[in-house]
Amino acid sequence: MKSLLKSLISKLFLVSLILFIGCETSSKLPEIDMDKTAPDENSKIVEMKKYAGDKLEYMLKARNITRFYEQRKTIADSVYIITIEEDTGVVSTVVCDTTIIDDNSNVIKGIGNVVFLYGDLRRIETDLALWDRTNDKIICPGVVDYWDDTTYLRGSNLVTNSKLEMTKMEKVSGKGVADEKNFSGFNNRTKRSNTPK
Repeated sequence: MKSLLKSLISKLFLVSLILFIGCETSSKLPEIDMDKTAPDENSKIVEMKKYAGDKLEYMLKARNITRFYEQRKTIADSVYIITIEEDTGVVSTVVCDTTIIDDNSNVIKGIGNVVFLYGDLRRIETDLALWDRTNDKIICPGVVDYWDDTTYLRGSNLVTNSKLEMTKMEKVSGKGVADEKNFSGFNNRTKRSNTPK
């Protein structure tokens, strides 16, 4: 019995020694290569409001929102955004398939079935729009449809503001009544001074 106990103790000692030598004794945790582009938050069916002090700057509703805190960027799907003009109280609306909000540059990018409404007064539809909120400038680089009370225009490369007051549009065609003073920012290179009436 004594020899069996000695044998068992020596085997346990040998196994303990192997385990002790074979295992790393460092307390370091292994490095994990984390994806720096992974989002910080994913949310479904969201309503988000941004305030400047106590004033509502904009409200965003979306089916899905992905936020990146460090980059200060928000990506939203099936988007509905409203802003309220401080002076007049006119509500502006933006609807689109996808929105990318970059809080660093204060730019909102609308992608796919983009519709801008300025109250009941003006409307534009396009596939891509960049809204520089700092400079109140909206750029629509592709084909754009524009409506106001009396006019429908179709063109490309629209530059406007949040009131949808056009400052530039290229390759324009349209229907309705156009007053030249409303389009003072346009360069009409084909206009001749001695055009017969």
